[in-house]
Amino acid sequence: MNWVQSLYETYEQCAAKELVGYVSGTKRPLLPICHITIQAHIEVVIDGCGNFRRAQLVSKDDAVTIIPATESSASRSGSKPECHPLCDKLQYLAGDFVRYGGTVTSGFQRDPSKPYQNFVKLLSDWQSKCRHPKVSAILKYIQKGTLMDDLVKEGVLRVDDHQRLLAKIEPEKRRGTIFDILSDQSDAVVRWVVEIQGDTESRVWRDTTVWKSWIKYYLRYRLKVDFHRRLRAKDNIEPEERRGTISDILSDQSDAVVRWVVEIPGDTESRVWRDTTVWKSRIKDYLRYRSGTRGICFVIGKKADADQQSPKIYSP
Repeated sequence: MNWVQSLYETYEQCAAKELVGYVSGTKRPLLPICHITIQAHIEVVIDGCGNFRRAQLVSKDDAVTIIPATESSASRSGSKPECHPLCDKLQYLAGDFVRYGGTVTSGFQRDPSKPYQNFVKLLSDWQSKCRHPKVSAILKYIQKGTLMDDLVKEGVLRVDDHQRLLAKIEPEKRRGTIFDILSDQSDAVVRWVVEIQGDTESRVWRDTTVWKSWIKYYLRYRLKVDFHRRLRAKDNIEPEERRGTISDILSDQSDAVVRWVVEIPGDTESRVWRDTTVWKSRIKDYLRYRSGTRGICFVIGKKADADQQSPKIYSP
């Protein structure tokens, strides 16, 4: 058994014992696949219809939050960082971010609404394929574009007389404000509570059904070259759905090999791997231009110097 297989089986055993996620007495949770942890600063509470109820700051002791992530967002960097799918900074979640003086990352300066648009697009696609009531409620609220306005009215975010985000406040006034946990308000990360009647877990970051919804969506519809590429096919697609799919012939989709068919009118052999003229073209190219060393190219019966236009007859 190699180390990858051993690691996989250890994880599966932990999952079977319900040790994935938040476990009492552990500071760092064992993450569900396709998820990461971040430090959240603001907690927004909405109802199941996407209506705002209240918001509050998150204490440092309770800030560790499990969130869905893509491969790109989990390792994001640069001037145009990818958005996380559910919980993220204000520039991604707030349609009114710029109106309150928020400054987007440098790569989005020409179109400051792009981070928000990208977030809405990703969340919408998730819900169109693997709907979850809490995520749908968050999407409905986000699409209203009033997050900044609501947070300012709740006193969570601080603005000046011109309704622009304050850059700082006096040290003696910081206690109990967002400046007590964060130096720049625009860097605040939001997490969600969705209150639905009869639901026993309103904290979205602790709801295992939300985790499973994202995992199903990501592995089935958005997986390209994922950091979980070693997961076996049975974890990516249900057994009853494998027949007739790539998972029926290959355990890892990213190991797939492609061959070509080129359809040209009048051509009698469109299958490139059976076309002898393609073989000959490659043989000619390789022997004449690619097989030599130090500028000399050997062709059957001839030796040509790379600096001369015409080949010389080679006599062994």
